[in-house]
Amino acid sequence: MNNPTATPAVAEHGAAIVALEAEHDVIDLELGTLKSAILSGADGALIIYVLDRSITFCEEHFAHEEGFLRDHGYGQVDDHAALHRELLDRFRCARDRAAGDSMPLAALDAFELLQEFKEHVELYDRPAYMEVEKRSPRTLRTNEAFAVHTAVL
Repeated sequence: MNNPTATPAVAEHGAAIVALEAEHDVIDLELGTLKSAILSGADGALIIYVLDRSITFCEEHFAHEEGFLRDHGYGQVDDHAALHRELLDRFRCARDRAAGDSMPLAALDAFELLQEFKEHVELYDRPAYMEVEKRSPRTLRTNEAFAVHTAVL
């Protein structure tokens, strides 16, 4: 860790927020890899592989995030989970298109997914984390969690 003085400040819930943000970074990297693969003319098998890997990781991340929100009394967790299901459906649709004869449509889906995921994090995830933070005095302030997360990277 680049900032050892931040380590004691990472409270129980703050560490969870940092971990969820790190998972967001992984998904962002996966989607960037997908975009690069498509732009470089990679074959369908590689694109399907990256999509499959992205779907699996998103399923795990969404379960972690929904559990965190549910455990901390976030009142809109069911609505949030519905948004996750919609994103996963979009990933699966892109994967199905890539596996069929619609690689150009899969490519468009991939570019849209990258933007939609970033919007989801900004519009839904971070506000949800802030709501959890307000409810629990033990939660590390969100901006501190992001600073610690950045220092780790």
